[in-house]
Amino acid sequence: MKVVYFNITERCNLKCWFCAAIIDRSAELSTAKVLSILDRIKVGKGDRVIINGGEATLHKGLCRIFKKIRERGAQSQLFSNGIRLSKYDEALRLAKCGMDYVCVPLYGRDAEHHDSMTGTRGSFSRTCRGIDNLCRLKHEGYPVRIEVKLLHCRPTHRSNPSIARWIIGRFPDIDCISVNPPLYTGEAGRNLGRFAIDMRKSKAWLNRTIRAIVEGGMKCSMPHIPYCVLDRKLQGDEHRRTFLPYPMRMPVHYFDPNIPNGVRTEDHPRWIGECLKCRYKIKCPGFIPQNLGNINTDKSALNI
Repeated sequence: MKVVYFNITERCNLKCWFCAAIIDRSAELSTAKVLSILDRIKVGKGDRVIINGGEATLHKGLCRIFKKIRERGAQSQLFSNGIRLSKYDEALRLAKCGMDYVCVPLYGRDAEHHDSMTGTRGSFSRTCRGIDNLCRLKHEGYPVRIEVKLLHCRPTHRSNPSIARWIIGRFPDIDCISVNPPLYTGEAGRNLGRFAIDMRKSKAWLNRTIRAIVEGGMKCSMPHIPYCVLDRKLQGDEHRRTFLPYPMRMPVHYFDPNIPNGVRTEDHPRWIGECLKCRYKIKCPGFIPQNLGNINTDKSALNI
């Protein structure tokens, strides 16, 4: 089993001031290149192929890529802002081609807050319509799984609990809500003062967010958020069943327009000294390596 990660295009239809991409807006992997890579590295049953951007739905060959992934027996995972999925015909076309799993971010429960993050007026309503269309596809029998993504950062961490409750009420047919730390690269790295979050000072809000998700009856995913920042009660058995397991650590084959021939990386967590004592170390996602210099991870932040 392996993971293949493509940033297939660096074009985007939003202007997020915190974008982690290092963007050349014209850069793109050709459809032929992506298809040949899938054949060359022998993607097959049990493998996971992640499609990201930029905004991946702007790539004209996306449907052919999904078809190839399906033909080879692998599972696809699409990261999208949901804008193009707001057109039902487009969402349906991609579902018919083999779109399996879609992750869509929301940065607020209204246009004022969400659009202030994306830098694009009208993006909130179109993203919501995109999620609605994905839910409609599920009702029509297409095996599409839906994840709505929350970002734990300075502008959103206090509002995330209410955003999570709003999402559960507004989109009850999604499969899970994920809580994600930011990546401090690209525009995010140039806006650390506005964006960076101190885990020690913000963990109470993080716990409120996760509690809002699990108490609302929704599955919760926490990629790259260490278990030790959870309150003791959330660490307990009564809530553990509500957390989706972090994917098995395995090599990741990564490709983007700047690295068309790919690089093989190891998807394993980074630790700090206190982690060596932790009973959750074996299954914990740990910290994003790029973030260790930008978040406070001293012992007072942890529940080890």
